[in-house]
Amino acid sequence: IAHLAVKNGHAQVITALHEAGVSLDEHGTALASLAASNGHVEVIAALHCAGVDLDRQDNKGNTLAHYAVQHGYVSVIAALHQAGTDWSIQNKQGNTPAHLAVLHNHEQVLTALIHADADLSAQDEEGNTPAHLAASEDHERVITALHHAGADLNMKNKQGHSPMQISANNNYEKS
Repeated sequence: IAHLAVKNGHAQVITALHEAGVSLDEHGTALASLAASNGHVEVIAALHCAGVDLDRQDNKGNTLAHYAVQHGYVSVIAALHQAGTDWSIQNKQGNTPAHLAVLHNHEQVLTALIHADADLSAQDEEGNTPAHLAASEDHERVITALHHAGADLNMKNKQGHSPMQISANNNYEKS
């Protein structure tokens, strides 16, 4: 029942189940991930009120924030920020939600993460920050947004390259 309620965005069913004493925490991560993947802000709030840990990682190391970012749901990012989500949690590839926002070129989501004080200096398993990924993907507006938010464009990854160097190399290769 809970799975169908989450999938279809029925927050009131989640609330009723919780009030009836049904424990949602056992499958809470899967339910919350499904809610985030479908942009159901009210369901996420109901799950949070029912005691589901919104920062719990799944078997890939992803949290609700990772799924919300992948799907581009700014409204979910705002709800998670209100709930006190930890934006520095890395999945098994070392990606934070900010890394994923850049990889999926979700500029509005990245802006929401910046306003939520997301970690912009976290390095993935290759030592890349979100700025490295933006430079690699040639996302100039994203690089600019990251720079204005205080991201270090001179930090080096494991290959010894900074976002500035990567960006310069991309511009050289274009000409």
